[in-house]
Amino acid sequence: MTAPSSMAVLFDLDDTLINYSSAAAKERESVHRLVRPHLPADAMDGFWERYEGHLARHHVEVDTGRATVADYRESRLRHALEPWGKPSPALAAAVALCADMTAARVELHAGVNEVLGSLREAGVRLGIITNGPGSIQNAKCARLGLAAAVDTVVTSQDAGRTKPDAAVFHMALDRLATSPDRCVVVGDSWENDVLGAIRAGVGAAVHIRRPGTPARTADGVLGQLPRVDRELLELLEVRRGGN
Repeated sequence: MTAPSSMAVLFDLDDTLINYSSAAAKERESVHRLVRPHLPADAMDGFWERYEGHLARHHVEVDTGRATVADYRESRLRHALEPWGKPSPALAAAVALCADMTAARVELHAGVNEVLGSLREAGVRLGIITNGPGSIQNAKCARLGLAAAVDTVVTSQDAGRTKPDAAVFHMALDRLATSPDRCVVVGDSWENDVLGAIRAGVGAAVHIRRPGTPARTADGVLGQLPRVDRELLELLEVRRGGN
């Protein structure tokens, strides 16, 4: 009889383990200050619509490695400013530095080390699955000690797909030598993490709700990260008992 594979937990990175949104808000403030002197007083709303619209349409290209980070940043700023002129090399470099500072500003959410430590002590295999360029996401994990705290980090660039595509989940499961039914996924995005996990056949999903987000459930449990280690261990015990 073949021994069952290890139990595993896959964590999202941005806004699950780290405070990405607050760091990104500071980036937006910095970009605003840099760009405003180069535009008419009534043009900033239009700039942000074009800047954020470009992100929505093209982030998959850089997240999967089909475009370099430098080329993507240059293209985004050029597109956003197109109705009013071209960005100077100095402005482009300054805006790119703002993005670099976001990766340098992120910090772990409270309780992350305790959650990871509890799970590791229980013999659970740990992974991180994250959308974003490998160079940026891996650097965050290394700086914050997450790369050493888990067994694998899978970026969308590694998989050539972005969450919620099942390829991202399955690559991590393969690296952890475990099966979907013996895994729990934890993330803050309902679409990318929770529904993506369920569509990939993962046994359960935990939705981490930040203040102001609606409560939702789907084959899993709700929780705030500082308390979720207990819930995860209970859920994993249920999964273990069912195999």
